Amino acid sequence: MVEMVDKGKEIETITLVRKRFHSPSETDFEKWVDDFINYIDQTRSSLLSLKDILNLTARVIYRLFSFQEIAIGLINEKDDLYRYEALLGFTKDAESAYKRLTYDHDDMVTEKKYRFTRLNKYSFFCIAEQHPFEEGEEATFNRPLKLNEPRNSSDEFIEGDYFEFHCYDSNNELIGWFELSNPRNKKMPTHEELKRIELFAHILSMIIERKRHFEKVFNGNLKG
Repeated sequence: MVEMVDKGKEIETITLVRKRFHSPSETDFEKWVDDFINYIDQTRSSLLSLKDILNLTARVIYRLFSFQEIAIGLINEKDDLYRYEALLGFTKDAESAYKRLTYDHDDMVTEKKYRFTRLNKYSFFCIAEQHPFEEGEEATFNRPLKLNEPRNSSDEFIEGDYFEFHCYDSNNELIGWFELSNPRNKKMPTHEELKRIELFAHILSMIIERKRHFEKVFNGNLKG
């Protein structure tokens, strides 16, 4: 025997779900998700080059997270060296200093040159007291004269501190990274923010790999 369906409750339930789905985002998390989804949609545009996407990414990181200084780099597939490709929040002098830098694979994943605290495979913290830069690289900081100032509390974020997040492709090759510094509140990020950034790094990895594949196919078709 077929049970009778309460059409009234069916309609009420559908109406409730639609209302909840389409209601304006109110909480910070809801707004964050909206911005994140919009960013992913924007990166799908065939009109944007990889350079465009990295500049967009820097602006989105600035908006979604507390950090005001963003540096994004990629591996150059011609010489296998890593270079900075997008910078936001830096002085012209600091930008010029960044653009002169190159790293090999060992520089990126070992402490051969730079000391760091590994948080996991993808995330690293570089603390100012360990001088995570070589002599002459002080120019990459916006406020180099503040590099030796003491830390007043363990939660304070000072000049010379930065977080680094690595991006791996589907072959587990390091294809890029980004560095974040100078949070607005001058405090260490919360656990939640770090996990959100880690998620962002994973998504960025897929975006970079997809865009590079698209550009190779497109350029190959032009040559053919």
